[in-house]
Amino acid sequence: MAGQAIDDNIRALIQAELLSGIKPIQIKEKYDVSLPTISRIKQSIAPHLRDKMDLRRQDVLSDLVLTHLEVSLEGGINVMLMTRNKEWMRSQNASDLNKLYGTATDKAIRMAETIELTQKQVTQEDEAVAEEDELLNTDTLSG
Repeated sequence: MAGQAIDDNIRALIQAELLSGIKPIQIKEKYDVSLPTISRIKQSIAPHLRDKMDLRRQDVLSDLVLTHLEVSLEGGINVMLMTRNKEWMRSQNASDLNKLYGTATDKAIRMAETIELTQKQVTQEDEAVAEEDELLNTDTLSG
């Protein structure tokens, strides 16, 4: 369909696919339309709906990142649990064990620092919201 006019029904289906979060490459294959055409159709969608599409995509991306992090951490835990196996420990060379502990310790410290920083930021944001609420309540009561 590249270079051809798109039927209104196909255009509506493509818009629906985009709004539901289907990737443009999948739409291209399904409807045999070019990516620039899909992009033009996306631009024809109302801005507030496009914003929701972008937020949905960000949510999906966040979920994928969190899943990846979760699986990576589980894998790291499984590796570290191997250090409790004395036979396995004896079969490793000192250099490899040193790298394992060094890397695991470094990553654990970085994660702890990130958690601490995030908690501080959330606390500061909560305090700012509380102050704003207090100011609004004071203004409302005095007004």
